[in-house]
Amino acid sequence: MNRESGGQGNAERGLASPPVLKCLAWHPDGERAAFGSAEGEVVLVAYPGGARLASQRVFAKGGTTALAFDREGQRLAVGSEKGEIAVLSLAGG
Repeated sequence: MNRESGGQGNAERGLASPPVLKCLAWHPDGERAAFGSAEGEVVLVAYPGGARLASQRVFAKGGTTALAFDREGQRLAVGSEKGEIAVLSLAGG
């Protein structure tokens, strides 16, 4: 893979590395997607375009490894690599 930065990675340039994505779930409306990160964060984005609609750090330790929307798109079940689970309510679905 070629780097246009002259061979320097993000750390060498003083930039934060992008989150490592571990999982993805499509919202039932097909216009949003949720991503889970290795840092335990969940990010809801618009599709197409990728605008960030919401984000929340769900787990203090361990990455987010599983995501699933309910049929109505009102809730998002989230699982961690440590076996923890959470259910997030999405206002307005």
